[in-house]
Amino acid sequence: MAFIVWQRELTGKPEAVNARFFQATAYPGTSFFRHSKVQARLAQGFGLSFDSSGEAVCDDALLEYVLALDDADKVIVDKNGDNVYYGEMAPSQFRKCTELINAGELEEVLCL
Repeated sequence: MAFIVWQRELTGKPEAVNARFFQATAYPGTSFFRHSKVQARLAQGFGLSFDSSGEAVCDDALLEYVLALDDADKVIVDKNGDNVYYGEMAPSQFRKCTELINAGELEEVLCL
C-alpha cells in the first residue's frame, strides 16, 4: 500500500496508478499451491484433498475451486462464505482492508 501511495504522490496523477488489491492466488500445479498452509486452507474451505506428492486429487472439490478462481484482484470466497487468503490477518481486519482499498482509501489501510 505504501508503494502505491508513493507512486500516486510521485506521478501527481493518482488515477494513472493501479491501486487494485492483488492477493496471492494458489493455482493448481504451482509450488504455492503445494505449500502445507495453502493446502490446509483449501481442504478446509473447499474440501480439497491431496495425494502423497502434494498434488490435488482431481474430483468435484477441485473443480469447484478452479471455477472459483478469478482475477488476482478479486477475493475468492470458499464454500463456507469465508474469504480465502493465506496471511495471519484476522478475518475482520482483512474485510476492513478490502473495503478501504475498494473505496480508494489506501492511506487508511496504512493506519490500521
